Amino acid sequence: MKPLLATCGGGLVGADRVDGITQLPESHRNFRCAWGPNRWTMDGVFIIGWDGGGNPFGIELSTGRLLVEYQNGIHRMASSFAAFLLQGL
Repeated sequence: MKPLLATCGGGLVGADRVDGITQLPESHRNFRCAWGPNRWTMDGVFIIGWDGGGNPFGIELSTGRLLVEYQNGIHRMASSFAAFLLQGL
């Protein structure tokens, strides 16, 4: 992921927005402010962006999988960041 951010600064992958280096701090603040019961509950996930519906997604630190959180729970987007990029082609 680091080469993508260094080269592209983030951007759209399909309908999903991957944050650039300058957007990451704000996304992490927004996620933390909305974290808790009846809000976002993902834990152990490094947020890297927001899907087309405004839901946070990120890399699960223990597995490398990409997860997204909807109102009805946490779901797997892809098995890895590379797989996620390939899905967006």
